[in-house]
Amino acid sequence: MKKVDRFSERTLAVSLRERENYAARLLEIDAHANKVIEMLRKRGFKSPYLRNYVVARINPVRLQGEERRYQTPMPIAQALTRMAAAVKNFKVDSVSNADLAWIAVGADRNDRATG
Repeated sequence: MKKVDRFSERTLAVSLRERENYAARLLEIDAHANKVIEMLRKRGFKSPYLRNYVVARINPVRLQGEERRYQTPMPIAQALTRMAAAVKNFKVDSVSNADLAWIAVGADRNDRATG
């Protein structure tokens, strides 16, 4: 979310209502993500990186190429809409152990860099 969130030029009252709406939408996305994670666990996946994997797969800005890196990011409302669609259309059957292994490798690198 930090890649698409920007300071609002609107009044505080309007911005707070807008933020409450974003928060509600994000909680709904999180609930769907939890269902996906539970379905993956029922399929036998036991990785501690399941949440990281699901979040990475529904991230609307994860595959932006070099040419898009320096452009203005999409609005937060658009990002939430894309995330909601992605989590609702998540194909649990397409997940493999190899996919989760790549997430674990990336997480291990981040742990070493920050630790």
